[in-house]
Amino acid sequence: MANLAAPKFSLNVGGASSSEANSENFEALTARNYEAAGEVMNPIDYVELFEDEAKQITEELTNGLTQLSMLSIVGMPGIGKTTLANSIYQSPLVPLHFHVHARCCVTQLYQKRRLLLEILQQVNARTEPRHGLTDDELAEELYRSLKGKKYVIFFDDLWDTRLWNDMSTSFPDDNMGSRIMFTSRFHNIVSQIERKSITYPLNPLSEVTSWKLLEVKLFQKECCPQELLGVGMQMAINCKGLPLAVDLVVCLLRNKERRQDCWEQIANSLNTHLLADQQGRCWGILELSYNHLPNHLKPCFLYFRAFSEDEEVPVSELMWLWIAEGFVQPQNDEKGSLEDVAKKYLSDLIARSLIMKTKRGSLGGVKASRIHDLLRDFVLAKAKEECFMEEINGYEHLISPSCVHTMSKPYRLFVHSRWMDGAAITKPSAVRVRSLVVSRFAASCLKSNSFALQNFKLLRVLQLSDIKTDCWTSIFCLFHLRFLSLETYSYMIPPEISNLQSLETFLLRLKRYGEIELPETIWDLVKLRHFKIWGSSTLPKYNLEKFFKFDNLQTLATPAFCCGEDTEKILRGLPSLRKLSCILLDSWDNSLKCNRFPNLDFLTRLESLKLEYSGEVQQRCEFNFPSNLKKLTLSRFFLPWSEISTIGRLPNLEVLKLLCGAFEGKLWDMTEGEFLELKFLMLQNLNIAQWNASEGDHLPCLETLVLANCNQLEEIPSCLGDVLTLEKIELQHCRRSVEISARTIKEKQEEMGNEQFVITLK
Repeated sequence: MANLAAPKFSLNVGGASSSEANSENFEALTARNYEAAGEVMNPIDYVELFEDEAKQITEELTNGLTQLSMLSIVGMPGIGKTTLANSIYQSPLVPLHFHVHARCCVTQLYQKRRLLLEILQQVNARTEPRHGLTDDELAEELYRSLKGKKYVIFFDDLWDTRLWNDMSTSFPDDNMGSRIMFTSRFHNIVSQIERKSITYPLNPLSEVTSWKLLEVKLFQKECCPQELLGVGMQMAINCKGLPLAVDLVVCLLRNKERRQDCWEQIANSLNTHLLADQQGRCWGILELSYNHLPNHLKPCFLYFRAFSEDEEVPVSELMWLWIAEGFVQPQNDEKGSLEDVAKKYLSDLIARSLIMKTKRGSLGGVKASRIHDLLRDFVLAKAKEECFMEEINGYEHLISPSCVHTMSKPYRLFVHSRWMDGAAITKPSAVRVRSLVVSRFAASCLKSNSFALQNFKLLRVLQLSDIKTDCWTSIFCLFHLRFLSLETYSYMIPPEISNLQSLETFLLRLKRYGEIELPETIWDLVKLRHFKIWGSSTLPKYNLEKFFKFDNLQTLATPAFCCGEDTEKILRGLPSLRKLSCILLDSWDNSLKCNRFPNLDFLTRLESLKLEYSGEVQQRCEFNFPSNLKKLTLSRFFLPWSEISTIGRLPNLEVLKLLCGAFEGKLWDMTEGEFLELKFLMLQNLNIAQWNASEGDHLPCLETLVLANCNQLEEIPSCLGDVLTLEKIELQHCRRSVEISARTIKEKQEEMGNEQFVITLK
């Protein structure tokens, strides 16, 4: 069969919506787009979307591999999965490369018989009806129709693995190079199918591409008038990369005169129009996605109602909130902590394309997430409909007095305005509130008689911004609190904090320079699992016998410890620590006998450690790390490079960040056999000049190397070119010679077949 170049994905200006188009419209669109095989699309007439993905998928379809394989295109509703897949399926390459081909839409309401009939009609058309045949007879006929042929079957909108489980025996693998392609909003379907498969995730369009799409759809072969460019581009940006949203704006603009004032009128009300239109066009898709969620994931998804538009949410805090609300409940056969179960919930929501990953960790895990605006609008409406969470804002009281007074189920309240007159909350109503979020714009409402914190007796979650000292007394009456997040100007936490005996997560942000004084009674919070402070603080003295009950703490971040025996005693009272971030100070007695690095090998559950040293450099330093440590960050220890072997011998270390003078000296001679599991290495603000690695096996599992502000470093060891796992080198403010050595490594990687290796310069 002919081996033609991959077609460019193109969207006809006047064609079907970029959302899931129906087959009739798309066939007409395709007929216009591909009048002849190999025709090149005119860039003035068409906007090319997802060109790279289209090329990759087309190459995978036609690459000559004989084994039956599966290709999946995944992404959130409305991103253009079906449009992309249809464009590829309808290209002239498909009939040229495959004997038979078929496509059908699966939908959530899975119907095996309907799918069998649809596919058979396309691969083996016949005049006699098949409706009298049983499902097994239809499946057998499909197998015979495909046997010995090279085929491609396209399933649109796959919801789960039932289709493959039921119909896989109907798709023979005769080593003919057959392919099965499907679209889905769920990333994890492929991993559940025991068959060679490749996944292509679709991300939102860039702002530039969104504007090009809008311009071409609206003006076709013409250009946008100069006076409309600014407002037009802004509307395209507001579409947030969804082709479906671009379609909406185009529809609105088509009915308006092409005048600046008319366009600005639409731009000003765009969010309202988007919401209204989604009710009619997108709501069905989103409703299906929501209804398909397991019951335990629905409140986790709706909880994004508590966050502002486009807000990046740290996933650790998000999961702690879910736990505090009681959403996370392990099944009988599930092992691990509540945090481990919450991670599974998060992964499931991401796999369903309902939330987006916005920040990745060193090893590619999720650090922050957010919800797309269109999905957020759905969450707003659904949360209100189900009385899950209500809002008071400055322009419209989404929570009315009548609603509050008649509320019979526990609910959550998000206060975004200082104006409380229209929505005073009575004491009986406040008792039903389980979660209260008061933004910085509404902090003054805490002084209102209609909004007394002490009335929220059963509150589990409290998040307050800009609180004053006179609020502490009210907070300490909330005995059921599990999650407390405070932004404060106060330097002192009152000892009554010990009243909150149910508290599991305590997040404290100091909003001005200085040190927070923690009371000794902080050690009475024996249920505390996560304690993070943004700002300087020192842990108080304590009663050691009492302190040993403090064994639930998993996260302790940014307090200061003084070097010495007391530090070790404190840490021995925290046997469950999984993540520790702190500053080490000079010992109280400044004794030269004092090791400025505490003994930590007894913290057998510790996985992540971040340490910064603040003090004189004359003291000795001996490392004693727990063997299970996976992530280590060191700053300002100014250690000689000879000390690094202790770190290199850690058997499970995967991430190492050496920052701001962690080590000092011009020469680092690596030793073979160290850092055997290291995947991520960052060297930042170090005075290293030579980094040597003799012949041998060095950093055999390294995936990412980051060099930042190491402006004396001459080059990267050439042996990294032999590391089979290496994926990326990132350089920030390094010498030209370092860049040259990185490119030499890249050439070596490409010679070994690693075409995915990248160098990024910042």
